[in-house]
Amino acid sequence: MAFVNLPPNLQDMFNNLQDQINKLTTGPNQAMYTAEYAEAQSTQATQYAIQASIEAGNAQAQAVQALAQATIAYNEAIQSLQPSASTIVNASNQITAIAANGITVYSGSSSSSGARVVMNSLGLAGYDSSNNATFSISASTGAAVFSGSVTGSTITGGTLNIAGNAIINSSGLLTATGATITGTINATAGYFGTVSNGWSISSTGITGVGTGSITGGAINGSVITGGTIQTSAGTTAVKMVGSTNSIDFIYGGATVGKIIPWTSNGIYISYGSGSYPATYVGSSTAVLAGSSTIDIYSGSTGNGYDGTFTGYGDFNITSSYELRVPFAYSNTTTNAATVWISSTGQLRRSTASSERYKTDIVNLVDVPELDPTALYNLPVRAFRFKPEYLKDTDDRANLLVPGFIAEEVDAIYPIAADYIDSVESWNDRMIVPALLALIQEQNERIKILEGK
Repeated sequence: MAFVNLPPNLQDMFNNLQDQINKLTTGPNQAMYTAEYAEAQSTQATQYAIQASIEAGNAQAQAVQALAQATIAYNEAIQSLQPSASTIVNASNQITAIAANGITVYSGSSSSSGARVVMNSLGLAGYDSSNNATFSISASTGAAVFSGSVTGSTITGGTLNIAGNAIINSSGLLTATGATITGTINATAGYFGTVSNGWSISSTGITGVGTGSITGGAINGSVITGGTIQTSAGTTAVKMVGSTNSIDFIYGGATVGKIIPWTSNGIYISYGSGSYPATYVGSSTAVLAGSSTIDIYSGSTGNGYDGTFTGYGDFNITSSYELRVPFAYSNTTTNAATVWISSTGQLRRSTASSERYKTDIVNLVDVPELDPTALYNLPVRAFRFKPEYLKDTDDRANLLVPGFIAEEVDAIYPIAADYIDSVESWNDRMIVPALLALIQEQNERIKILEGK
């Protein structure tokens, strides 16, 4: 009889029985005894086999039942899982995918273009729901790129690059395109523009290099102090010198002109390195110097008149222009004329008549050389002025006018003759008192004749 699924101890028992049966072939008695014993043992083994088979069947049934219960529990566990920051969930909601391209964690349902974070041998990268890259961190270099804001206290690493518009390298060099910087900038060295053409910053100040210039902008503040602020191109430069408060213009290495404060409300411009003004500009007056003339303007340059200065002395009007005093004609006075003009154009104020300016005061008739009766012999003439002497615009041009001849005045009453190189005119201030003395004398004679 063959049994299956027997325990190992029963199998050993049957093997022993088989050995004893084989020995019975050597002796009948022994064989009989052995046969009876083997039968008894076989009966007992059969009972054990039956019991073992029953127990194996029970175990199998229990295993089937446990499997069924485990399946039910697994299905219930899957249905009960909820999404969370530390939970891997099914494909209908959130999932963490492990594939050949790395580990992908989705913020929503699994999708090749959904918002997600991918980690693989290249590094870490993030994508939004439109499949746009939001950040990346390189595994080999540690370089980080962010499309959004970065907050925190300290950023360490090699180069910080914000969209290629603001870059700070490992040496601290900032390159910013279209930057607006407010607040305080503290720097001991650097440059604006390029190293060869721009503005160099050092611990001693700011210096223009190459074609360095300031255009289209302003420097706001109250005071600029220091030695020299200069912009230059080769041997040509413009610099502001603090020690002399001047703006110097340099060409070929030499100073060709200066702008310097002259008064509280004006400046002057000089040629070369001199300290005297070639041009002065005040609050309402501009003086422009040429090679031989100085133009004086009041208000706008269209109202000026050319002239020349001799050193700091006389002012000579050129022959093609006239000396004019604005508003002189519109302001009248009862005072007598007091201006005298020499043949060289010099202006003089006539003498005054106050007693405080005079000494040796006597009666005119008591001075023989000033005897007014000489005027009885002075011819009173009428004449025309020559056309080349009196302009046609004069009211009495080409008309006969009364007057004296200066040479005749000089011959008869010399004190009344005025000289410029030679006798030029007669002086009414000398003749009028003499005429009045004659009138007074005649008046006394008339009184005597009339018996008064």
